Amino acid sequence: MTAAGPGAAGVQYRVVWKREGLRPKRRVFARRGTADKFLLLFGPEPWRYLGKEPDEYVCCSGYQCGCGGETHRKHDEAVRATLPKLEWVRVESRPVGAWAPGAGGPGKEF
Repeated sequence: MTAAGPGAAGVQYRVVWKREGLRPKRRVFARRGTADKFLLLFGPEPWRYLGKEPDEYVCCSGYQCGCGGETHRKHDEAVRATLPKLEWVRVESRPVGAWAPGAGGPGKEF
């Protein structure tokens, strides 16, 4: 039973992306807002996905652990430099209905 009542159909969202030379990848989400937030990773400011500022340190200032005091901007640019070129990214949606009983019979009672 969903919040809208029994048998109410919802919507499922899927973010699909493809990088050069690789097969398309996908992530499924129950809410459009969550799918839109995931899209931030592919945009020009991926640190917004984490709710961080571009010049905040990823870990520490570099004196506590030896990370070098890398900022989110510098870290994200370094990671993107190692990835194949992003060819496309899109959000797809589909209606989702209520669960139906399986073909194996009425089920098992406990």
